[in-house]
Amino acid sequence: MKIKILFLLVVTTLNATGATIDTGRIDQLTGLKGKLNEKEGVYKISFTREDITVSVDGWKIPAFMGLSTWAAFTKATHNEAMVMADTVLFEDEVNLAMFVALEGGLSVTALHNHFFFDHPRLFLHAHRR
Repeated sequence: MKIKILFLLVVTTLNATGATIDTGRIDQLTGLKGKLNEKEGVYKISFTREDITVSVDGWKIPAFMGLSTWAAFTKATHNEAMVMADTVLFEDEVNLAMFVALEGGLSVTALHNHFFFDHPRLFLHAHRR
């Protein structure tokens, strides 16, 4: 459920952000505390999906080994903001996440799994300018 809410909030945040990145508003909307990389001008929020158990070829992997969801925001070239995201999804979470992302103007750049013999199977990559 948290993943579905995060997608909605990322889209809402991006639409409300415009040319400036309001990091306080991103934190408020997502309930997460992001981190600013001042050198690169990127503000990133993330969380690890501790709510799921994933095994790869029968071995239970720790959540930090590929089960993190994140979104990174930066100012684009004109009066735009840009976001890129990587999201860990179960198969039954894909349709809603895709709907929210596409309705919010995100471009879904990939939908694929990152491991062989794993469960959950799918990740989602998205961006918007």
